Amino acid sequence: MLSALKRGTVFDRLAIGFSLTGASMQLYFVGGILLIVFVYTLKILPPPRYVSLWENPLDWAAGLVLAWMALAFLFSAVYARLSRAQMLETLAEDYVRTARAKGLTKSKAYGRHALRAAITPIVTIAGLDVGGALGGTVITETTFGIQGLGRTAVEAVRLGDLSTIMATVLISAVFIVVANIVVDLLYAVIDPRVRLS
Repeated sequence: MLSALKRGTVFDRLAIGFSLTGASMQLYFVGGILLIVFVYTLKILPPPRYVSLWENPLDWAAGLVLAWMALAFLFSAVYARLSRAQMLETLAEDYVRTARAKGLTKSKAYGRHALRAAITPIVTIAGLDVGGALGGTVITETTFGIQGLGRTAVEAVRLGDLSTIMATVLISAVFIVVANIVVDLLYAVIDPRVRLS
């Protein structure tokens, strides 16, 4: 949003550069860089491993934080590009200019009217990305050496374990269906036109 509002400034150029760089990187590259920096060089975090949440919540978070950072960096770069493009398109709409002409402050006109309209496609893409993130778990888990759903599914396919394959596919399908239901519910919260129709 800030990049769209400050179009053409140094901040906008830096934001575009950051988002293009992030969108062009691959998960295994970002994961490797994070491992080198935070685990082996700075030694801030322990090597990634899975610890049960119920066993020790802090070790659980410390073991998964690098994977979360890698995924968040890549997805946020894509969302930043899409959000900027949608915001620029929405700022050019007549109803935003009308809101400003009626005397609304910039923050209210842009935050209440423009942002809510611009964020609807982003929410749609976020719901679709749940499936992509589940598919990417194999790469994430391999990069960070974590045994999870993705690696379990690949091993089940390699061993021909039909019951495990069916279970992992079912769990993934449930996540995707729930994500799409949440997206549909968020539409009504974000966009008043959906509630009216």
